[in-house]
Amino acid sequence: MRYHQVLETLRCNDGRCVADIHDDWMQGRTVFGGLQVALAVRAMRGMLDPGPPLRSLQATFVAPIAGGRVELQVDVLRRGKSVTHMQGCLLLSDGSVACTVIAIFGAARESSF
Repeated sequence: MRYHQVLETLRCNDGRCVADIHDDWMQGRTVFGGLQVALAVRAMRGMLDPGPPLRSLQATFVAPIAGGRVELQVDVLRRGKSVTHMQGCLLLSDGSVACTVIAIFGAARESSF
């Protein structure tokens, strides 16, 4: 399964999302970290569309997550005039967090540089 095909499986409704990840994307006993982050950012983008560009991102891989159907929870932490802070979590089957992603989306600002 190609990268874009995995991202296209993402389906969201009110901040709850699911995606299907083929076993090809396993790295040891967990899904490849870059794909976990990409799914979280794609889910966040879906809540902002259209929105400002991604300016900052922090990811923490808390626990290994197996492939197959993956659940995500996306929340807006704060939405300001030009900056939006969001959190996306990939969840294990018991609802505990396997990966958490904090992203900051911000509008461009004029600069004297």
